[in-house]
Amino acid sequence: MKRDWLMKLSIPTIYIIGMIAFLLIPLESRTINNFISYMSSLSTVIMVLVYIFTTSLQLSAMRSQLAEMQYSRNVQSQPLVSVENTKTCFKTPRYYVSPTTDFKELQFICQIHFKASVTNIGNSPSVATDFIPRILSVDETTLLDTSLGERIECLSLREGDKGDVLIVFDDRQHRIAQALLDKRAIFLRLVIVYKNALGMPFKQQIEFVAMVPSVKERDKLKLCLKAIKTVEIDFGKEVKEYESLMKNRKTEKALKILKKLEKDVKKTFGYEEEIELRTIIKSGSFSVKPISQSEYETLIAEKEEMQKKVLAPWKEVPWFLKR
Repeated sequence: MKRDWLMKLSIPTIYIIGMIAFLLIPLESRTINNFISYMSSLSTVIMVLVYIFTTSLQLSAMRSQLAEMQYSRNVQSQPLVSVENTKTCFKTPRYYVSPTTDFKELQFICQIHFKASVTNIGNSPSVATDFIPRILSVDETTLLDTSLGERIECLSLREGDKGDVLIVFDDRQHRIAQALLDKRAIFLRLVIVYKNALGMPFKQQIEFVAMVPSVKERDKLKLCLKAIKTVEIDFGKEVKEYESLMKNRKTEKALKILKKLEKDVKKTFGYEEEIELRTIIKSGSFSVKPISQSEYETLIAEKEEMQKKVLAPWKEVPWFLKR
């Protein structure tokens, strides 16, 4: 655009300068023949500039059309990931060993498991399909938890070619459990980023509503929250004993304590290990669009940063925890 304005400005400028230059010629040289010759040369220069300008415009238009055609071709080769057979379960709280403390401490954690099967129903293979999950409160303003998403290297277009996705949310602050009890529902936002066979990146987003289906499940949830609040009183002695044994490297005795804890915690919930939530797609939440390479790289970088935070503390699992 800047170059076009320079060309438009240069044509009248050269004409005006040319006329002024002719007027500065000594009077005895301003003959009709000289004027005709001078104007002919000036006109030639201006015509060349006009030709360069119009050719430049044509080349610019052709480049724009070519880029648009290429973009259109890339967009038309669009994968589309279908998320089916979704199942969301609220796992009753249990003790987990902490890798950040060399498995010498226990943490009482609730987990949300989101399972789904995915297929590609688009018209191009979906390459490097990344799933980036988030759990939000029903007011969509509070981020309850994030999780490390999975990657499926390629979802082809072959019939029956499916992939399974499992996403686990660790509810350490128990905000998810409280939100389910207060509002009876949470939002699970799933951002899916992938490329087609031509390397064009796409971003797909879909939200699910996970709801407590009945009074029975709501009562189970109340029991979970009650256990969370009283866990230090109910099992504090066993936890301290386990941690003391681990610090003194008495792993066999620590294992016995851990197994006893598992049984005692199960008894608290009447051996109910999970609460299945009713999961439906949120109306109007589905969207898919092509994105720039920079936006794609930003999303992947955020996912990789989350992966480092989750995986970095993990060390070799002790033999007694490989069950």
